Amino acid sequence: MDVPFSLERSERDGLTVLALHGELDLSASPELITVLDAVSGEARRVVLDLRGLAFMDSTGLAVILRYHERAKDGRFDLVVVRGPEAVDRVFRVTQTDSLLEMLDVPPNN
Repeated sequence: MDVPFSLERSERDGLTVLALHGELDLSASPELITVLDAVSGEARRVVLDLRGLAFMDSTGLAVILRYHERAKDGRFDLVVVRGPEAVDRVFRVTQTDSLLEMLDVPPNN
C-alpha cells in the first residue's frame, strides 16, 4: 500500500525543519531535492525529521547523503531526526548512520 509523500517546512532563526511523511522513494525524491536545493542556500541549519516516514528506499538515502556531502562545505549543517524502525534500519544496514548527525528528537536551535 503506497503512502503518499508530503513534507512540512518550518523556519526559525536560520533553522529549517523539513518534516517528511509517507514514503521517501524514487517517485518522492525529486520533490525533496527541489526543497533541499532551496533551503540549503538559505538556512544555516537544516533538519530532516524522518519520524513521519513509513518507508524509505535507497533513493531516499542517496538524496540525504548527497546533501550531507554538500553540507560539508560549511554553508549549512544537516541534522537527521531518526525515523521509525523500518526507516532507521536503512541507515544501520548501510552503516551511514555513523556519517550523519542523527538525533532522536529535533533540536531546539
